[in-house]
Amino acid sequence: MKINTTIAIPKILGSNLSRYSQKNIFLLSWSKINLFLQCPRCFYKEQVLQIKRPGFDPETFCLQNVIDELWKREFDQYREKNEPHPLMLQNNIDAVPLNSKILKEWRNYKTGGIQYKDQKNGFILSGVIDDLWINPKGELIIVDYKTTTMDRAISLSNSTKWAFNNKRQLGFYNYILKKRGLKVSPVGYFVVSKVIKDKPLFDQRLEFESSILPYTIDDLWVERTLVDIFNCLALTNLPEPTRYCAVCKFTLN
Repeated sequence: MKINTTIAIPKILGSNLSRYSQKNIFLLSWSKINLFLQCPRCFYKEQVLQIKRPGFDPETFCLQNVIDELWKREFDQYREKNEPHPLMLQNNIDAVPLNSKILKEWRNYKTGGIQYKDQKNGFILSGVIDDLWINPKGELIIVDYKTTTMDRAISLSNSTKWAFNNKRQLGFYNYILKKRGLKVSPVGYFVVSKVIKDKPLFDQRLEFESSILPYTIDDLWVERTLVDIFNCLALTNLPEPTRYCAVCKFTLN
């Protein structure tokens, strides 16, 4: 059965930051929200005091970015045919990759990805989505590609930082899509590529074990976090150091 992949994208004032010029609007991306969740003090330093937090060189993630791009190309082949990817069939997912020109814009960090103007707090929320699928109900399914070298079994258990951050990321994207007036599935998916490390020879190639993890999305935390961020930005003094922040442990000011 062919799935209708036509969706109507509601027009929202100020949804694209590149065409929005108001100076008092604060761009709030997923990476900034994630930093706030990790450490409000480091977030405040970066956003208010313009003190860059020590971190990884972007090149550190170049392999992961390559894998993401390869997945996009592969899913795009099935997108053009309006057919499910074999991994989707193996996992009994009744959907196909969304075939819409808007997805190209929402995947592009240079244009701000998908955006929503939060009038209440004065934020432009932005996120870069890896993929969207669509089911027979016309619901958009949020999909994120992940690459890992973890030895343990991949799980969305709350006991791991990996799971906590990734689930929050999907929740944030879900919040933006719903605020844009789009019909979103309550279940999203992670397409996970796990490096196989027990091969006897490297032979100049990496092999991966791929799987799909479903996640019933929780985005209830987003609105209260936006209020917390608004209040943090309004502070006149640095927030207290976060107990588990690796940067704050070695920073005196």
